[in-house]
Amino acid sequence: MNLTVAQALVRFLSVQYVDRDDHQQRFFAGCFGIFGHGNVAGIGQALLENSDDLRYYLVRNEQAMVHSAVGYSRMANRLQAFACTTSVDRAPPT
Repeated sequence: MNLTVAQALVRFLSVQYVDRDDHQQRFFAGCFGIFGHGNVAGIGQALLENSDDLRYYLVRNEQAMVHSAVGYSRMANRLQAFACTTSVDRAPPT
């Protein structure tokens, strides 16, 4: 079966586990994201296809997304984290 890079990435992230004190849990609790033109067809589709394994959360601000991911990781004693994705939309040349 051929996979796109985005499909392989999402599958990889969804099977990462942390083992501590004989307790195993997923490392990535989900994925925060802002989708622009370059991100929708690739990773957006892969996240949709694997929504049971890696839940997607829409956010509106890149800085807030990253601060939330860091805060979650700290709260979870760095045993879980959120993946973050965004798409850079370039301004037209002047």
